[in-house]
Amino acid sequence: MDKPNGTDLERVAMQFFAKQGIAVSPLELGLSAKKKHCFDLGAFNPKILIECKSHTWTCGANIPSAKMTVWNEAMYYFHLAPRDYRKVLFVLHDRRKKVGESLLSYYRRTYAHLIPDGVEFSSGMSLPPISFKSRISNWRAEEGRSDQGIS
Repeated sequence: MDKPNGTDLERVAMQFFAKQGIAVSPLELGLSAKKKHCFDLGAFNPKILIECKSHTWTCGANIPSAKMTVWNEAMYYFHLAPRDYRKVLFVLHDRRKKVGESLLSYYRRTYAHLIPDGVEFSSGMSLPPISFKSRISNWRAEEGRSDQGIS
């Protein structure tokens, strides 16, 4: 199975909230007089804003630092959004192979100081277990490279 993309995760999030009786779709909301932000999903009734992130640990189970910056940006938009909106970060469920920590758990532990009060977290979809060799092989295939030299 290929890594789900953002659209796949948004579809899962839409189904998740539909089961709760909440119809959501992409939502543009003015955050200030100068700037509007298009949230991945949301609704005006009930007031809810959802950002979906389908990021994973790196192939070597390292921290995807640049991706964490994108999550921080989502927290900033939640901070700017009206207080009466429910705010949800909906993420792909991915665990670090060596220690089993989820990327979401890592983010909440490491970046707690940037998370506004009241932000909810939810994870949907999981990646099947895949070996490091398989990830490298998949990457090489995507790049048009051969698997020679990988054992």
